[in-house]
Amino acid sequence: NNIVPCGKTICKFNANISSTCKVCNDIESAYHMLYGCPFINGLWEEVSLKLKFNITWKTIVCGWPSSTYVDGPHPHLHLKSIVSI
Repeated sequence: NNIVPCGKTICKFNANISSTCKVCNDIESAYHMLYGCPFINGLWEEVSLKLKFNITWKTIVCGWPSSTYVDGPHPHLHLKSIVSI
């Protein structure tokens, strides 16, 4: 929805804000800020190794599934958030 304040969005309202990432000079979108930038993607890879869980863009936005029991013996799928915006 482009609701995350990033260079691509903010530069439309403020000419003093750059639309590019300060790390890699690519366009700074929400995707780029949270996952696409090589710097942050490397960080997610390290976290993935530590957690022994593959973190993807979908995982960051939607959370990761965990089977839990709620309201009795029927399993329900809950999503645990990685990033809360």
